[in-house]
Amino acid sequence: MELVDIDTTPFRMYDILDCAQDDQLAQFATSKVTLEESVCDGAGYIFDLAEGMSVTLSDVTFKAPTRFKEQAQDFYGACLILQGEMDLVVPEQAKAITITRERALFFVCQGGEFEFHYNDKRTKFLNFCVPKALYESLIGANVDPDNVCNKYDLVSVTAPMVKVVDDIFRSKLSKSANNFYLQGKVMELLAILYHNLTHPVKQCDGMTSRDMDCIQNAARIIEEHMQEPPSLQDLARQVGINDNKLKRNFKLVFGDTVYGFLYSKRMAKASELLAEGELSVQEVANKIGFKHVGHFSKKFKEQYACSPKDYRRKSVAVG
Repeated sequence: MELVDIDTTPFRMYDILDCAQDDQLAQFATSKVTLEESVCDGAGYIFDLAEGMSVTLSDVTFKAPTRFKEQAQDFYGACLILQGEMDLVVPEQAKAITITRERALFFVCQGGEFEFHYNDKRTKFLNFCVPKALYESLIGANVDPDNVCNKYDLVSVTAPMVKVVDDIFRSKLSKSANNFYLQGKVMELLAILYHNLTHPVKQCDGMTSRDMDCIQNAARIIEEHMQEPPSLQDLARQVGINDNKLKRNFKLVFGDTVYGFLYSKRMAKASELLAEGELSVQEVANKIGFKHVGHFSKKFKEQYACSPKDYRRKSVAVG
């Protein structure tokens, strides 16, 4: 099928305050980018985190296979595919670079033009850029500005990378806190990517894309139903895998058991609700799935070295 050529002119970029707020993560973005509906459904959200550091989260479906060109100048970062795939055509390589869920792209682009090729299926991806100084610190060398050197390397996607990306999408922090949180996650992703690029790595031990979808779906169900979570067997049945595979792959991706993950999410949600100051300690305990407030208070204090009541009082006083 023939590719449709477009340039960046049809893109509409506007301040996020002027557009519909799709979800909590989207409303914290600096800007939203869209194309005409006749060309593409979906949007990209740009988060300007610090000077030279940004994250873009995109979820798009083109109406036909499409390509567009872009000029780059001092881009240092990576692109990770969450759904679908994307081709990148660069002058330095005769063959297109295909970015998939199993292969992320680590790039250094000091200058020049490149093309993005999309098919007509849904493509969801995350890409980020960091300042040149941060990249130089990572590689332990300075970039020569007079010697333009573009590098594009495919890097194996591993469980720690998947977990960081999942953390980004599941962030429930306030806007100012979220900015610092994303900066930390970008640096964490950059470190893992560079390590995987320079050292032999094991991928997710034979996990397929479907396996990964099942685990991500399980995590979503746990977080959305923490008040009354399903049993391990019911959860496995809901996502379409057996419970042994669920336990093994969940630990591989998130570095924790299913119940450990649930506990962490409950405590994080409790701290968020207490900081808002609108619910009593009893109400917070009930909302996150604790039947006995005494048990909740004990676990919360173990986690935060502070009783829920004191945590709520101090948070409201600061706010």
